[in-house]
Amino acid sequence: MESNRVVRLGALLVVLLCATPARADDRDWARWVQRQISALPTSQAIDANQQQALADSDARAQPRYNPALNIGYEESADTTRTVGLSQTLDWSGKARAARSLADIEQQQIRLRSERARARVRADALQALTGFAAARDRLAA
Repeated sequence: MESNRVVRLGALLVVLLCATPARADDRDWARWVQRQISALPTSQAIDANQQQALADSDARAQPRYNPALNIGYEESADTTRTVGLSQTLDWSGKARAARSLADIEQQQIRLRSERARARVRADALQALTGFAAARDRLAA
């Protein structure tokens, strides 16, 4: 696990060093760092996982009671043909409960994704400050 973090921080450092930020005010620098972090595979994986989890949650919130068409045919002494339509009614409010649960799940998914993004940002900033400190020590 620790070697994975070292590899991830090393890759982040390479990405951040390859594209040198233009000298500008702090907002431009912050946008540059955010763009570099967004380009990382870890950030893209967080986004993809969030989209998949949100889609799964939406699917679970969909109504389960769809109408069913029944067609029957029997040929004997008398030919019998039947056509029927059946619809289950949700008297107990299961659909409403499923939607409420999906809303809570989606909030939870968004919070987990934001926490993972914050962790990536913290790792990136820690790598940048470590690099700047090492560069300053080398210059001194």
